Formats: sequence, C-alpha cells, structure tokens
Amino acid sequence: MKKFYNGQPVETIRFFTVLNTHYADVETVGLEPKRKVVKLDDLTDEPNFVVTEDKVDLPKATTVKFTKGKQSDTFVMGSDEYNKFVKDNQLQPMFIERALDGKIKQYKGYHIEYTKD
Repeated sequence: MKKFYNGQPVETIRFFTVLNTHYADVETVGLEPKRKVVKLDDLTDEPNFVVTEDKVDLPKATTVKFTKGKQSDTFVMGSDEYNKFVKDNQLQPMFIERALDGKIKQYKGYHIEYTKD
C-alpha cells in the first residue's frame, strides 16, 4: 500500500514502537531516495497538498475615443464595431497608433485618445 509523507510518496521499510509512540522507517520515492524515521500518524493514504491556481489579473479592454467636432465615438480596440468604424472611415491602423502615442495631433480630422475606465 502506497503511503505519503509531506505530500511525497514513500515506501515503508519497517514499523516500530518506542515509549508507546509508533514510528515507521520510510524511504522517499523519486530520483534521490532518502530514508527517514517518521511518526506513523504523519503518514497518509493520499497526498496532503492542495493545488491552487494563482490569480491572474487579465488586462482590461482598451477603449479608444474618436472625436470629430461635436461627434464622439468610443470603441473597444479590436472589436467588430471598432474594425467596422476604421474600415468605413478608411482609417489606417498605423496612423491611429501614432495619434494614440501622441506623435500626431489628429488623423483625418479625428482626435484619437485612450479612454479611462
């Protein structure tokens, strides 16, 4: 029967008792086997560790605002609406990036900026 000690699989070599405390002589299973003497109560039938997932913060969607005169449109960058707007107004992504980076002030009459959510 396979046993575990501190989440690691071990093979029991022998059992013994000292002053009414039960012990096991175990050897770890793996690349570098090591022998240990452990209390019998510390051995388990299943690994005692829990696998947890690290919380990953996903980046928020980048929203872009196009302003021309009093008209203002806001889109999530890369969305279908954004792509349709760019295509309908014959805008080039390279120049949109330049406007967003502040290298040019306007592009085809549009003031383009990132919005804060």
